[in-house]
Amino acid sequence: MRQRDSISEEEIKKKLCKHYGDRPENRRMHKCKHKDNHGTVDSIWYSIDGSPIKGFAVYIKSRRLLSLYDGRGKRFSIYRDIYIEELQEEEERGLVKC
Repeated sequence: MRQRDSISEEEIKKKLCKHYGDRPENRRMHKCKHKDNHGTVDSIWYSIDGSPIKGFAVYIKSRRLLSLYDGRGKRFSIYRDIYIEELQEEEERGLVKC
């Protein structure tokens, strides 16, 4: 378990690719936002291209929890009390209802 204040999406991509053993520039990262029952974004899923996917991350906004998983679904890192920088910027510009 690691603690930090914030992390960027690029850092998430680098960590997932490093764990897989590939360079970040060789893979695309996809982002999918999920809304809760009140219409606000509460979880974000990130995945690294591949067949099967090479790794994924799940961010639970209400808990400020980021978990990183390998392509087989085994969690290899947990970040508590963390905020994703890009999400904060989107909220400030009014692009995400939070």
